[in-house]
Amino acid sequence: MSHDTGDAAERLPAVVASAPADMTVCLFHTAFLAHLPPLDRERFEHLVAVLSTARTIYWVQAEPRHDPAEPRLRLTACEDGRISGQWPLALPPAWRMAGMGRRWRARGSMT
Repeated sequence: MSHDTGDAAERLPAVVASAPADMTVCLFHTAFLAHLPPLDRERFEHLVAVLSTARTIYWVQAEPRHDPAEPRLRLTACEDGRISGQWPLALPPAWRMAGMGRRWRARGSMT
């Protein structure tokens, strides 16, 4: 796996275009948008919608929310330039409590 650096909004179109046409594109990130200024967040979200005019993009986000009742993890489907569906995803209870800087192991213990 490679780790690219740079402006995500500038790099994303090439990354999506490099995926074979018969493969599903799934964009995944954790605590990424929270670190962007509001205009850059909007720019990135708009870009995902624009890219979905050529192919469906499934977008899994694990982002902090202002309202603790909102799910941190959600799946969004984008197609034809718009959000076509959005679903909250459940997290294991221990992961919800762990917060940043800790990782969840498959066997269920925290490190």
